[in-house]
Amino acid sequence: MGRIVYAFPATGKTYLCSENSNYIELSSEKYRWLDFKKSEEYKGIYNIPNLAWPNNYLEAIKEAQKKYEFVFITHSGSELCKKNNIHYDLIYPAMECKEEYLERMQKRGNNSIFLKNMKDNFNAYIMELEKDDYPDEKIVLKSGEYLKNGIDKLRKLIYTPILDRFDSEEYLISVNNSANEFRTKTKNVLESNNIKFALITFNNNYIESLIKNGVGKEVGRFYSGSDYKKIVLLNNFVITSSFVGGSNASALMEELSYYGIKYFLALGAACKIGNFGYECIVVDKAIRDEGTSLFYDEPSLYGYTDRNMNKKVFEILKNMKIDVGKGITWTVDAYYRENLERLKKRIMEGAVCIDMESSIWCSVAKEYGLIFSQVLFFTDAYQNGIWIKNKKNSEINDNISKIGIEVSKKMVRKIGGV
Repeated sequence: MGRIVYAFPATGKTYLCSENSNYIELSSEKYRWLDFKKSEEYKGIYNIPNLAWPNNYLEAIKEAQKKYEFVFITHSGSELCKKNNIHYDLIYPAMECKEEYLERMQKRGNNSIFLKNMKDNFNAYIMELEKDDYPDEKIVLKSGEYLKNGIDKLRKLIYTPILDRFDSEEYLISVNNSANEFRTKTKNVLESNNIKFALITFNNNYIESLIKNGVGKEVGRFYSGSDYKKIVLLNNFVITSSFVGGSNASALMEELSYYGIKYFLALGAACKIGNFGYECIVVDKAIRDEGTSLFYDEPSLYGYTDRNMNKKVFEILKNMKIDVGKGITWTVDAYYRENLERLKKRIMEGAVCIDMESSIWCSVAKEYGLIFSQVLFFTDAYQNGIWIKNKKNSEINDNISKIGIEVSKKMVRKIGGV
């Protein structure tokens, strides 16, 4: 959806829209009067009303918002937006710009009636806009500035809040300063056993069965709100289950890193969107279509897994007779926002499946110098315009955990017996 902007007269709407096809100016006169003539000399003197007004203008604004990045409306449009609870932004000149704007209006050919109205009421109009608290954002143009300058300022407000970069390494909360006696105990256990490798799955029931059958021992917990996931020691590596989504995924990796873990292997499920027959893929890279990773790494299209570890994992899976390929995943951590137009673009960028954590773990691993690899199995698919869920998901998830344990055992030996 585009952004609706009420731009004051003579700010430069017509010129800016002629320069950018993704902007549109919706002049209210076109919808209010039947005898509409676009040239500036006729503004303010139409006298044959359009009976469809104001609904026709309101509908035009709504439709334009679906198609354009910025939709520029008049004062009438802003009043309609208020009545119909529609968001809009405001760009207008400073009070001291009166003479400059009157000169602009005269040069562009506004008629005497329009000019007199602006001369008599300019200050009152600006005072009214200054008091208006409805617009989402209000941009005041200084002398010599035009709508283009206002849009540049607006872009900084609406498009880049989490792209700000800061050099400080101090944080309100970190694993170190939030560590308690339980985390310290887990850290001591893993460090004393020289545990450097972690397997991350999404199957909490399977991990509970490992404890119940005496195969693994609980050595810690990862909490999220009132819920938690157990961290279980299996000989020379740990296994745990991640919550779904970005913030939990990043925090889990940070906490495991605090315990001394350096190597991470994640095995999870994904939605297949590519036309291939693999049972699973080793992720080469992940499209960063989420926000959490931006707190760890500079903006970029892809996050990258570790090539050397990927190669080892791929060889192990092949030797286990698992039909594995390599590919790019699209990480989007909003459940119901996998927009179909966006999907087409991500496929063009190389994505063969969709997951919710991969690019986040890539960025956390990069930030802390960790070694990370991920394998994704397919529990659902979107092909030929249809979303299909696999009926054997619980069985697949158990198999994923079993495969993960076997791969982890071999990986630990391959990376030096840690």
